[in-house]
Amino acid sequence: MTRIVKGGIGKVAAGFTVTAIFSLVLLLAGPLWLSPVEGEAIVVSSAAESPLKAGETPSVVSAGMPPGRIESITFRPEDPLGAQNVKITVRGADGKTASVSTGGRVLYAETGPRAEIKMTPFYAKSDQTYSIAFEKKGVPAVALERDGGGISLTAGVRAKADPGTKTGIAAALVFAWGMWLVSAVPLGKKAKKAAALTLMFITIAAALSGFFAKTNALGISDWDYYFTLHTTYRDTLLKHGQFPLWNPWTAGGTSALGDPEF
Repeated sequence: MTRIVKGGIGKVAAGFTVTAIFSLVLLLAGPLWLSPVEGEAIVVSSAAESPLKAGETPSVVSAGMPPGRIESITFRPEDPLGAQNVKITVRGADGKTASVSTGGRVLYAETGPRAEIKMTPFYAKSDQTYSIAFEKKGVPAVALERDGGGISLTAGVRAKADPGTKTGIAAALVFAWGMWLVSAVPLGKKAKKAAALTLMFITIAAALSGFFAKTNALGISDWDYYFTLHTTYRDTLLKHGQFPLWNPWTAGGTSALGDPEF
């Protein structure tokens, strides 16, 4: 009997420890994982030299950063070839390095290509002026597009947790501690099952209430893409009498009927 009691207490304590660790991680990192990165303009007070050439002194601009956690810097290159290989170093007013680039990519949109350079995250202050040094890695030169005499720059700022995100985190915490409580309280199997199901439905409804309150998050912008593809596939079959085996509009051409997300 003593062993059974000790074993039960040990399981309850272990469950409490795991739930506490989960709660701590979720509270500290949850808003960072779940909040989106939004682009905000960087106010440039001095123009950089153009073009950037490998081996030369980096072009430097003085700029005011939007306050918050900066995770990327985006600029519009005149020539996107090799633009993702630009190295960026951000220094504070004291000359210390605040962030360095870790990689990049070129994004193509209707407004033209933009080079997005990932940075080691740092927290910018609105009352400080930062120096942003651009240096080209590799052989080709990269010219930065000028906007009103300066360089058009955008910072990827991690947004603060919105009410929907906070509701989801709160629901996850309630569910975790509720399940621990159900397992710890000496109840019958049927009572525990009923309590667990009730808790699950309540917390799921609470979590989804924040999600459905954000109409711009429904489908995460996939609706237009997939509805367009489905309309095209339907017209291919009904109007042209052909099976939609190939999709020429995505990634330069890819499987259509064989796509698992068809």
